[in-house]
Amino acid sequence: MSGLLRSSSRSSRSRTSASKEDAEPLFVDPSHDATFLSLKKLLSAPTTSTQHLSLLSESTLYGSITYYLSKLELDHVAEFAGVISSSGCLWTPPPPAGQPPTAASGKAPTPSSNSASKVTWTTEPGSPSNSSTGAANERNSALTPKPASQSSLSAFLISRSTSISQAVAAALTKRVDLIVRSKKNSTGWASSTALSQYLSAIVKGMDETEINGTPESYRAAKGLPIPRFAVTGGLLNALHVLKDQRRRTRDMSILEEMAAVRANPSLGLSVRRHLNTIEDEWIVALAEILDHLHGPTTSAALGGGEIVPSEAKTDATSDEDQGVDDWEVEFRKRTAEVAGPAGITALASKRALRAGLRDVRDVPLYMAAQLAPFVPDRKIHALDPVQLASATSDAILSLFEGADGSTFLSDLAQDVSSAENGDQEASQIHLTPDGSTARSVQHVVDSTLFSVLGPLSKLMSRALAKAVTSLTPAQLSSMLLGTSDAALEPQTGEVEFFPVLVRMSRLSSRLEAAWLSSPLAGADEAQIAETSRQLTKQMWTVFKTLLFSYTMVFDSMMDALVDMCPSPTLTIPPALEPEPEEGAGIALQGHQRKWPRASTSNLPAPYLLLVQLMLATFSHLYWITSTFGADGFDVYRKVFYSALDILGRDGEACIQLLELIAPVSPDPTDPSTSTDGLEMNASKRSSTTYFLNVAEQLIAVLPDEVVEQLILPICRPYLENTRFSDTFESAHSVVLALYSNHKRCILNLAPFYVELLIASYPKRLTSVQLEYAMSTVVSAISDRSDSVAWWVITKLADEIDRERMGAASSSSDGDSRKEQIQAGGYAESNGATKQDVADATAGSASSHPSSINSTALAGDDAEASVDTYDRLTHLQMCLISCIPSVNLVLLRSALKKVETYIAQQKQQEEGHGSETALSASAEGSTGGSRSALCQKTFDAIQALNAATREEGLRWWLDNRVQFGV
Repeated sequence: MSGLLRSSSRSSRSRTSASKEDAEPLFVDPSHDATFLSLKKLLSAPTTSTQHLSLLSESTLYGSITYYLSKLELDHVAEFAGVISSSGCLWTPPPPAGQPPTAASGKAPTPSSNSASKVTWTTEPGSPSNSSTGAANERNSALTPKPASQSSLSAFLISRSTSISQAVAAALTKRVDLIVRSKKNSTGWASSTALSQYLSAIVKGMDETEINGTPESYRAAKGLPIPRFAVTGGLLNALHVLKDQRRRTRDMSILEEMAAVRANPSLGLSVRRHLNTIEDEWIVALAEILDHLHGPTTSAALGGGEIVPSEAKTDATSDEDQGVDDWEVEFRKRTAEVAGPAGITALASKRALRAGLRDVRDVPLYMAAQLAPFVPDRKIHALDPVQLASATSDAILSLFEGADGSTFLSDLAQDVSSAENGDQEASQIHLTPDGSTARSVQHVVDSTLFSVLGPLSKLMSRALAKAVTSLTPAQLSSMLLGTSDAALEPQTGEVEFFPVLVRMSRLSSRLEAAWLSSPLAGADEAQIAETSRQLTKQMWTVFKTLLFSYTMVFDSMMDALVDMCPSPTLTIPPALEPEPEEGAGIALQGHQRKWPRASTSNLPAPYLLLVQLMLATFSHLYWITSTFGADGFDVYRKVFYSALDILGRDGEACIQLLELIAPVSPDPTDPSTSTDGLEMNASKRSSTTYFLNVAEQLIAVLPDEVVEQLILPICRPYLENTRFSDTFESAHSVVLALYSNHKRCILNLAPFYVELLIASYPKRLTSVQLEYAMSTVVSAISDRSDSVAWWVITKLADEIDRERMGAASSSSDGDSRKEQIQAGGYAESNGATKQDVADATAGSASSHPSSINSTALAGDDAEASVDTYDRLTHLQMCLISCIPSVNLVLLRSALKKVETYIAQQKQQEEGHGSETALSASAEGSTGGSRSALCQKTFDAIQALNAATREEGLRWWLDNRVQFGV
């Protein structure tokens, strides 16, 4: 009986709950809702009533907007959306005495005590759409700006826009759930139509507010349609979450998908068509904002205007150039030669426009940066690339620039001092905690846009990629590099009007100069005072963020440049120097070339200049990049080598780049410079390392004079003194590139370089690197001089003899040592026939000389061999690796040395006795060394070319039995 009573009680409560749910309408008629009417009246109040609105708590205000925007009947949605977007009271900051609203906290708010159960950020408790809305709120939390100073109009509008966008997103998610419930959980045509009508009503409501003039809310935002952009952004965010949730259900099993849709029926509703519509509305709103920020579109204007010839420049320009870096002056001169017509006009009006919108510019860019990844490229590319690139680049670069157009490190030298440490003899570096530099760094970190610098840089990158593919080379040059009247002339104090890439390169150059001039450059953590380490770490966070931003901007643009380059690229050989005409000597005196002519190509000159400036910009940031390793990080490597691949097709452009980035000779009076001309400071030395990294990739197209007079003088000091591994490896790679490309200097360089290689193993080079370098040298020299090639082989053989004698001198058995030194000298056998050679050639695909030795060496790789054998064996293997590179005239003599080495190892193995041999074999010497030499020799025989293979195979067949294989 008690069980029946409990069952009856549960049934009664269930019917009561169901009746209450049935009694409450899904959609609200606001005509008699006092709470709604009060909220509407408050939002419709003029700007002067802002203080009254601030009396409402944030949770009440935004919760009420969420609730009513989701629950109102369709006929009233447009009116309420119009009130939200046009409310001057809502979008105007309160008086200074009051606290402006901050971003919503995400808690479930209530508009009043009477509707506590209704007003909520999510849906009703227990609603099937809770999971969907929870995901939306999780996404929204990422869009909430971190706490910052709320004293500016920009900070207030960002906070207000973010909160309204979140409220609209929550309202749309709840509305989708209500629509599906109203259609009895059907997600077909009827539900889709109802959602379309709801979205159209919101858009229509915002449109109607602009029919009779600019709403008060727009005037509060200085004419920018920020309220519309915030509401549209909330719709875009919610629809993208719903689409993403629906897509994830497709990855589930059938049973899991059915269970998910049963728990949340709105997952079955397709929102692809609705998302496409809202994306269009969002793009239109962003285009209108860009029109305000940048002025009228200038894409067409890039092709018009009047070019001011460089000859018309006055002497005043030369005076102003004195304050500009030499590389920048040189780059501007060459930019003017190919620059298109003027693209910047009416600077006074643009200056006034940007000054008036500076305090609200960050608001739409902050929102656009976060939502742009949801919008496909084809729609982002509908925006004017000039406007979008100008707005985003100005916002990004302004973060790192100082008030006078310099950098945020302009006062670093004054804020750094050195003081003696009481416990140590060395002095420590102190950075003033309350100095100008500390305040500038903190200002950058606390900036609202700093937290979204990644997506904002990606948006800028997409704009530049569109510019590359849609503009002509001349128009692209005008936009990114400037023209003779825009980029060539220094514009002190007006850096925001510099062309995009010129401004980026200028910033990186001045940042490098400010850092390298301070004691912090090249200092390790132990040299920095404990009280200054946190600030320096914060500085490095800013440095790396800037580097990532630059790399991301260049990434998409480089992809577009690769696609736009002519295919195939034609290489034009250098033209012969014409004989000067009579009477033209005076005119040519000031135009004489420093280097011989190099090859050119059919690549447009503006594309080459773009790539040059990107690589020059990276050179000024390499002191940051090198902290990630010599090659930087993945995206950097992609951009770097793609740029070098394009530039490497044009020899003239390569010479110009190397002159542009060539490091300045170290100052002998500088304490960081050694007596042999090496730069001891790691940060200052990074420019040399970068130069060598670039030169290595461009060696093939450079004239010999450039190699010998520009590259080798920079390279040689770091080869002669190998204390700095990073720069040594770069210089070593440059010399290898000289041999790989058969440059003129390789014969004269051979004695120095071969001795360097031998002396550097194993301290600086691994056995694999040594083998590759020596075989490359012998291969290149064999094409020119057999005598020099034999000298290299002999030099290596002499080192092998010295190593063997040194090892033998440490042995206690003098007679055994003598036998080892005199071992070898087997007579040549002529028992192999032509048929033997043919049979051996046919079976030369075998990877091992015999099945016995194959098991001994199976699984060994190059890296493992580094630690397996002693230096003597590796030197012998290095000589063997040079065998395929020698010509036929030297083959027998080289193989004779190999025969001697194998015989010595075999004799040493036999002389040790069985127990000693087993012990030595376990240690990887004697028997293991002999097998390794035999295997290496067989591999070398297989690598011989057609001219030497028969002779090599005959020798192998004559001696393999004696080798024991």
